[in-house]
Amino acid sequence: IQNGTRMDGNRNDALGGGVYMTGSTLVVDGAETIIEGNKATNGGGIYADTGSVLTIYNASISGNDVESGLGGGIYFNGEKLNVDNGAEIGKSDNGNKARLGAGVYIANGNVVVGNIDASGSGKATIGYNIASENGGGVYFETGALTIAGYAYIVGNKASKSGGGVYATQSFKMTGGEIGTTKSNEGNTASFGGGVYAESGFTFTAGSIAGNKANATRSVGESINGMGGGVYGLS
Repeated sequence: IQNGTRMDGNRNDALGGGVYMTGSTLVVDGAETIIEGNKATNGGGIYADTGSVLTIYNASISGNDVESGLGGGIYFNGEKLNVDNGAEIGKSDNGNKARLGAGVYIANGNVVVGNIDASGSGKATIGYNIASENGGGVYFETGALTIAGYAYIVGNKASKSGGGVYATQSFKMTGGEIGTTKSNEGNTASFGGGVYAESGFTFTAGSIAGNKANATRSVGESINGMGGGVYGLS
């Protein structure tokens, strides 16, 4: 899917509002390539199932909605997913929405965010997505996840846990940014504004900054959230 292609306003009552793929390879590339405003039960923008290899370069996946489902932008249960080279999963004025993993829901597979910027197109952004429960930016269930040097996970929100990243198993952060101190670029959640890690994670480089944990008991009554940057279990 390349060079100005648009998939806009599609609806599927099952899987993959914009794209459904299984056992295949797909490259979504191009600054004017847009997957936007689609709806489904799971995988509002793209649903990638068993054996899939998916690469996102430069393109925008935004404004997709799965309501109470999984993976507003992308639901991934395949072999390999790369989000690189100026990709945008969510925009500041048009984020993806889901119950879990509003930007990306990773059920399984080898996933790398921000590993390369070969074209000089900029960071790989997962930003401004909204989860009604956990994982505003990314929800990682199982497989392998690496947050690398060009990753930019900012401005995401989760009502419960993991504004930036919610991980049920350990993952690696070798660079990039999860939140910044710039206005509206911190991730927020009740617990683990930046990262909620059920099994810990390996943090060797990069930055986790400007995130906020702010749990609420009822309307207008705040309680202390836990782990503005990281909430870790082991």
